[in-house]
Amino acid sequence: MTNPHMLNPMTVEMTTRNIRLTGRFLAEVMDDPDILNEIPDDAIVVLIPPDDPELAQYNIDLMTATGTTSGDIFVRRVGVPPLNVPAWQANEHLAFAYREPRPHWPDQVAPNSGDLQIVYDRARDVLRVDFSGGQRLGIGLPWRTGTALLIDPDANDEIVGYLIGDFLEVAAQRAPQLITTLRIAEIRSLTEAELGGLVPPEAPEAGGKRSEQEKAGSLAHEFDKLTA
Repeated sequence: MTNPHMLNPMTVEMTTRNIRLTGRFLAEVMDDPDILNEIPDDAIVVLIPPDDPELAQYNIDLMTATGTTSGDIFVRRVGVPPLNVPAWQANEHLAFAYREPRPHWPDQVAPNSGDLQIVYDRARDVLRVDFSGGQRLGIGLPWRTGTALLIDPDANDEIVGYLIGDFLEVAAQRAPQLITTLRIAEIRSLTEAELGGLVPPEAPEAGGKRSEQEKAGSLAHEFDKLTA
């Protein structure tokens, strides 16, 4: 019988390695106490070792999955070998602050005429909705399945638009009313900037994701709703 109080072996291993990593960090602080002055008040410190990729990825995944509402996250690389080239030393960054994105809708969505812009990328089957008239190119933040928000980090992560992937292949079949957006959409390829740094896959060929039987069943269901 499995003991419900038994710790996961991976958690135990990573915790042990993080304890060793903390010891290395404290040794660096002893050599250079000014390191502590770089850490913001109430920040959560995440240590990243350059010589242990598995632990580094584990700590990064834990950082992004957990997030924080009590303050910023301070990321510090530990055990980085000193560089012997002055130009490289000047550009070496051992630490940086990380803030969990907190997207929120603006007080008014597209308040002025011409603010709402919709672009449909046929090759990628991606619909982009923009509330700023193309004046604010947000950073892409994956949201729920098949969607991403476009946020402006300089405006406290205000949502300036969003992306819907697999628009005709999946989304529009689940919510047929979305099809009407194509009437006012510009049909063209989206640029990398408009995608907010996200790279959606090329759209699959018709039938590539669902069988014809599944699609027929979906359409029959929609017909039943329309004629009920």
